[in-house]
Amino acid sequence: MRVCLRPTVATAGLPVQQPNEASVIGKTRATNGLAISPSGAWIVAIGGHKAYVCPTSKLSAGFTKFVSPQPLMCLAFHPTEDYFATGDARGIIRLWYCLDASLTKASGVQRTAQTTTMHWHSHAVSSIAFTANGAYLLSGGEESVLVIWQLHTAEKEFVPRVGAPISHVALSRNAEGEEEYILALADASFVFVRSSTLKISKSIARIRIGAWGCMFTMSLAHKFAPVDPAIAYSRPSASSSVPLAFHSQSSTIILPSSHPSSLQVCNPRTSQLVSELEVSSSNRVGRTFEEQSQPSRVEHAVVSDNGEWLATIDYREPTGPFHPEVHLKIWWWDHKSEFWILNTRIERPHALAKVSALAFRPRASEDDDLFLITVGGDGNIKSWGIRTQKVKSGLAEGMLAVLSDDT
Repeated sequence: MRVCLRPTVATAGLPVQQPNEASVIGKTRATNGLAISPSGAWIVAIGGHKAYVCPTSKLSAGFTKFVSPQPLMCLAFHPTEDYFATGDARGIIRLWYCLDASLTKASGVQRTAQTTTMHWHSHAVSSIAFTANGAYLLSGGEESVLVIWQLHTAEKEFVPRVGAPISHVALSRNAEGEEEYILALADASFVFVRSSTLKISKSIARIRIGAWGCMFTMSLAHKFAPVDPAIAYSRPSASSSVPLAFHSQSSTIILPSSHPSSLQVCNPRTSQLVSELEVSSSNRVGRTFEEQSQPSRVEHAVVSDNGEWLATIDYREPTGPFHPEVHLKIWWWDHKSEFWILNTRIERPHALAKVSALAFRPRASEDDDLFLITVGGDGNIKSWGIRTQKVKSGLAEGMLAVLSDDT
């Protein structure tokens, strides 16, 4: 529909105004994108398997339809030339060379178009954007990788592991006048990438809501933050424990992240995300034809009273003939980097049983030994003692396991 922004005489000056003119251009399927060419000569909409094209000089003729082999997800016009690009559900980017004078003579029909395809993404392309000079095309999706396509040579460059699936790509210029790529991520954070170095220059993040429905209702989770696709695998029940801890040395809170295998470290005073701790490595993106594997889920997190130690439990559900995976991990606080460093990993601390609870024993003085107590579904209570060992690079903390009697 074309709408004139000039209000009618009767509604001019009123809080609610009616357009002076509104006319229907044509019908489409539910659209995923709509764009007007930089020259103002063309309107393109995408919906389902079709791209709908109409010259602005002949809106009454309706759309000419061009068919795509796969559902179209995103759309962008080249800034200086009369062609547009689309990204589809199979990860294919297609350049459409169909904007010519013949469309002004035979609109409203279905036609074929000359196209060029580029393929790297294994999942749907979420967003595409041309650089200002038109020499490069940017694309992003579930892989958490920004792809920079050089259009004249078909060469590719990558900005990998940006932190979360890419929802939207945009361009801006920084204070020095250099072009920057802005990535809106699925966890509601934003990443800025310098075009000259392809390095992340800064990021803007907030506390992420998503995986742990026992902390927030699902309606609130969907309202306030997009959910990482990985959490769709399996959600903990309402009775599941939630990893939540306070770190006194940094005055931060450790709580679940948008991905079940990670924890986020947040400043409660500013409500800002400080860092994210990947407790268990996981393949967050698989091939579309592969069965998605269940990621590990962080179920417990506790911090020692002196703030030097963090203990976590991550658990992966059994699949097929495989047993469940349970890991007790001990992290120590690195004062120089102000980040948690993995020190020790213990597989199956309670055999195949889940760990139902764990806690550090409070110490009356710094000279007291530090013990971690775990309770498992096997009916055992175990204590784990920490000792310090001298190494050439300085102090390294080690774990010595001491099993207690069953209770």
